Amino acid sequence: MAKIPLTKVLIVDDDEDILKIAKYSFDVHKEIEVKLAGSGREAIDLAQTFLPDIILLDLLMPKMDGPATLEELRKHPKTTHIPVIFFTASVQKDQYLHFRQLGALEVIYKPFNPLTLPQTVQTIWKKYTERD
Repeated sequence: MAKIPLTKVLIVDDDEDILKIAKYSFDVHKEIEVKLAGSGREAIDLAQTFLPDIILLDLLMPKMDGPATLEELRKHPKTTHIPVIFFTASVQKDQYLHFRQLGALEVIYKPFNPLTLPQTVQTIWKKYTERD
């Protein structure tokens, strides 16, 4: 199977510092375009036009949390197929399984290492695109 390159990432978090750090961590990967959204609603709107390969989605946000945002993304034909990785500060084992059942590919825990975040996302992307 041919490798599908990761070229577009949407990062969604209500914490501006997290967005800046995450974006900065991808800056060395010029082949990956990164867009940022500060809320679930903004992410849904941006995803319709940006059409990212993958979305890093904060779990806990005001107004529209990660699961609600994921549910809304799945309702739109342009975004229903986009894989999502939840981004969170704490998850219990039973919650982790629940988030996977909701359709998240994986969960990345905060605080994350900015030096390894792009590689972590690329590893998840590779597993996703190479599955049978």
